[in-house]
Amino acid sequence: MESFPCFQSGERGLEPRIIERRAFDVPAASQAPAIDGLLDERIWSTGRRTAEMVDNATAGEPEAATDVYLAWDGEGLYVGLSCSEPLLDDVIEQTAERDGPAWLDNAVEIFIDGRSSRRDFHQFIVTSGGALLDGRKENGVFSSDWDAELGEELEYAVTRTADGWSAEMRVSWAAVEMESPEVGDQFRFNITRDRNVSVAGRSEASALSPTFGGFHAPARFTTVTLR
Repeated sequence: MESFPCFQSGERGLEPRIIERRAFDVPAASQAPAIDGLLDERIWSTGRRTAEMVDNATAGEPEAATDVYLAWDGEGLYVGLSCSEPLLDDVIEQTAERDGPAWLDNAVEIFIDGRSSRRDFHQFIVTSGGALLDGRKENGVFSSDWDAELGEELEYAVTRTADGWSAEMRVSWAAVEMESPEVGDQFRFNITRDRNVSVAGRSEASALSPTFGGFHAPARFTTVTLR
């Protein structure tokens, strides 16, 4: 059985909320979605929602909710994110170039530790303005010099909605150095959100599995099982 990292003294009261985020199931996709950022395919229907993100510092409810949808097939992992945003006109979208400081913008981050190493991972940051940072941590050292091949290994799209914005992504198994998986396979994973807005005191960080600090904390990622 997989063990979860020790809690700091200030986190012990949060333990029940953390335990329920130790593992998630990912359903198989009967048909791959079109990666257009709209989340209007059947696999993203309400009944298939994986979870809602929690505040990264408290494991409580954030001001701006984020619904997480996951699915998979023999080609790759599909991620859908519906991000509510009451301050949509105030989100920060300054990064344009690939591998720029996307984490300073309004963004979501996907982490895949395909070997369940608890140390290394591939990372993809997508901003609400459409910028991308992709990189990997290898042997404990992170670099954004690594890039996935767009179209073949990675597809993504974002769109604004009536009450926020949404993101959609396909990450091929080859991109994250994984063999084509089978039902029951597991790996370490996390999704986080950098809600960066220009209104003082309203920016916040949320996560599928809270790290209670920086997002580069693979020991605090969750475990996903392909079903």
